[in-house]
Amino acid sequence: MQTPVDHFIKQLLDLALSWTGTPIADAVVPSSDDQRADVVYVPDPTFRTRLDDFGLFGRIAAEPRHFEHFTDPPDCEALVECVRKRLNLQHDEALRAAREERPIRTYALWVLSAGDPVTLRRTLRLRRAQGWPRGVWELPGLAVYIVVIAALPRTPATVFLRLMGSDPVREQAVKELEAPGCKLPRLEDLLKLVIQLRVQRRRATKNTTPPKEEPEMIDLSIYNEWEQETLEKGIEKGIEKALAPLERQ
Repeated sequence: MQTPVDHFIKQLLDLALSWTGTPIADAVVPSSDDQRADVVYVPDPTFRTRLDDFGLFGRIAAEPRHFEHFTDPPDCEALVECVRKRLNLQHDEALRAAREERPIRTYALWVLSAGDPVTLRRTLRLRRAQGWPRGVWELPGLAVYIVVIAALPRTPATVFLRLMGSDPVREQAVKELEAPGCKLPRLEDLLKLVIQLRVQRRRATKNTTPPKEEPEMIDLSIYNEWEQETLEKGIEKGIEKALAPLERQ
């Protein structure tokens, strides 16, 4: 069952990847028993310069990718399933390329994990990925990488990825989004998704339908007011007004 956080992550990935190429969410994996990949992605060379704006994530998305996200650290069995999907996708790509008489794209698997899969790393003897920052690991020879979001350095280059982390990691990243000088593109849309996530999570934790004066309705009012103010007066004032009441509740 998809949680509000799962939905939020998929929206984040779609927001960034549709800005720089062609993402396919819940992509059907050929030659498998109804498996689906979280996202299969091909960058558009026309928008290559846009990738730089997303920092480390933009660097990852510079080539065709297969993305899988885990809120909880994956175990060995979960990673094996991801690798099986990656190999089936690659096999299908080889067949397509032969039919279309074009070069084969390599869809490297990038697992985005909010927490650190310590047991998995030790069991499979993952190694630090050369040329990548702290928190990026690889399974040599298989084009399989794991990003441990909690271990990424806290820099502007990792802000977008840290939005996919645990609650504390994400909230720190949100504060950096609000800071002067944040250069992430589509900032209005990013903050809109953050507010939607908070509203949805509050709804999900309620056991009964609240009356109109309950916080849920207040949240929606804040959200609508923020959207209108952003359109009329600009993002800076709208974001500040929308997020502050949610932080106090």
